[in-house]
Amino acid sequence: MSSGHYIPYWVLCLYLLPVFFIDSFLLSLFVLLGYLIGFLCFEFSVLLFV
Repeated sequence: MSSGHYIPYWVLCLYLLPVFFIDSFLLSLFVLLGYLIGFLCFEFSVLLFV
């Protein structure tokens, strides 16, 4: 049984976990940024029309 070409599942999880966290963090960051930009545009249009 050669362990050279065998990758344990926990090593794979350890490699994939930070990638998943970074992706979800970036995704939530983009969502928050989108909400902020939408809110600022909404406030700006309200200030323009009032």
